[in-house]
Amino acid sequence: MFKKIFICVLFLTSTNCLFHVFKTNDYFEKINYFSIKYIGFYVGVLAGLIINLTNIFNLKNRYNWLQVFIHELYHALGALLCGGHIEELLVNTNSGHVKHAGSKNADFVTLCPYILPCIPIFIFVFYFIIKTNVIPYWQFLFAFSFSQYLLRAIQDAKPFQPDVKSIGYIGFYAIFVCANLFWIFAFIFLK
Repeated sequence: MFKKIFICVLFLTSTNCLFHVFKTNDYFEKINYFSIKYIGFYVGVLAGLIINLTNIFNLKNRYNWLQVFIHELYHALGALLCGGHIEELLVNTNSGHVKHAGSKNADFVTLCPYILPCIPIFIFVFYFIIKTNVIPYWQFLFAFSFSQYLLRAIQDAKPFQPDVKSIGYIGFYAIFVCANLFWIFAFIFLK
């Protein structure tokens, strides 16, 4: 229970900064964090927290294979980004494996599910390409997808996870924290 409360506090504190992505004025001006114009962001974070941490709708048990598949898909994406190719992708309800060859950076492939929020990046880039006026919906999509990514990454980064063991505990957690702080601040300042 304490771990879930700690994760919630840590998550809400870090994602509170993500408001700045969608504001229209100077980055350093004082903004009203409880303004109605940020409702999409708040609802997205809240929905992500409720669904992920309370296991509402029993999603973790019903769709664990989907979470494993997405995790392994991130490894596969990392291998492709490093110039490799995928030889095998195995997924079952509790574990999975990606066999790849030709990747120039195996550590990046190992870390990819923990340091690369692909869906939030896609939503963020797409938002700025189309320049829509329906900001609350984009805020919701972005906040929900980033909360799902970050909470999933935190839950997956357990000491017994083979990815953690292969990099080393200290190195893995240092890279994990730095990379995700980078994404939070990148989303804030790339407006």
